[in-house]
Parts: sequence; structure tokens; C-alpha cells
Amino acid sequence: MAAMIPLLVLGLLALATAEVLWRKRTGRPLIPRPTGSSTNPVAASGLGAVDDIFNPARHHEVEQKQTSLMMRDEAGDAAPPVVDLDLDKGKARIER
Repeated sequence: MAAMIPLLVLGLLALATAEVLWRKRTGRPLIPRPTGSSTNPVAASGLGAVDDIFNPARHHEVEQKQTSLMMRDEAGDAAPPVVDLDLDKGKARIER
């Protein structure tokens, strides 16, 4: 079981190298992907997953990025209300 992880990493590196060499030689990807997808080799996704397993800080970074994408910032939400206070007349006007 302990030898599986290094073999997996070596296999992914070999696949990434083969894919890059194929693309340089033929000008097209080894594994066709839908238009608009990234230009990174497919094996790079597998290496990214291996990095996520062994690097807890990376896992936290990905979770934080997903959380920030879900939250919306609206310009007017954080501003305090406008308060016009007239102590002589005893009136206050609050705008939202």
C-alpha cells in the first residue's frame, strides 16, 4: 500500500510529460476536451488532487476560495445610515 502513492505520482508525471510532448509534436491535445476548458494537461488535475491530499494548507485555501465565491459584497450594505440630528428642535432624521 505504501508503494502505491509514489507509483501513482510517477504515473501521473509520465502521463503529463507524454501529453505535453504529444501537444508540442501534433499541435492538438492527446485527450480532446470541450472548448473553453483550461489548456493545462489532464494529468495536472491528478497531480493537483495529490497535492490537496498531502498539503492541508492547500485544502484550506481551496475551501476559502469557494466560500468567498459564494458570498456577495454589495457596496451599500456596509455603510451606516445617515443620521441628521437637530438637538435644538428635538428632531432626528434617519435615512437608509
